[in-house]
Amino acid sequence: YELIVVKRFKDREIDNLIESNGGKVIILDDKPIGTYLYYGINESEGEILAFLDDDDAFVSKKLEYVYKYIFSRDNVGYYHHLAYIIDRQNKLLGKSFGGPYKTIVLDPHDKRRVKYTLNKYGLIGSLMSTTVIRREVINNKYLGQLKKLVTGQDTFLFLASLSSNYLLIHEPLNLSFYRIHGQQASLPWDHHRRRR
Repeated sequence: YELIVVKRFKDREIDNLIESNGGKVIILDDKPIGTYLYYGINESEGEILAFLDDDDAFVSKKLEYVYKYIFSRDNVGYYHHLAYIIDRQNKLLGKSFGGPYKTIVLDPHDKRRVKYTLNKYGLIGSLMSTTVIRREVINNKYLGQLKKLVTGQDTFLFLASLSSNYLLIHEPLNLSFYRIHGQQASLPWDHHRRRR
């Protein structure tokens, strides 16, 4: 795996920890979120891109699962899953959220099924920390547009994936932790639907 951290401040201790583990640190001035993603993606070399916001976390086997069981198939370009809800102290607040509680596989060429699914569930791709894409999906055309985004980057990646030749998969698996606190720019649409 490669680790790329894009942030707007230097912290010698954190930066050294990242770099001593083979990661790269990119420091930018205060920019829109899309610019941070643009530079992180542009700097990366991997075929599969998994995103993680600074206040969230992955479950320990997420990357292994995604790589072995999802993207081992050449026809998958987008993967999305659910997240546990946690508070500042890592206390579990709810079982999961972030999309439908059923497995969905979308072929972008099947316009009828895509329309039906969007009408029934809305946009499946919410939360960056639950989104994984194949690099080819976010080609140069979309990468340039991503740089301009102030918000909605998760939705953007979902829609870009619908324009690809790859399958989109959503699974009701909790593979990330989403932290609820007062400093978030936004809360997911269904944060109030907590399952215990």
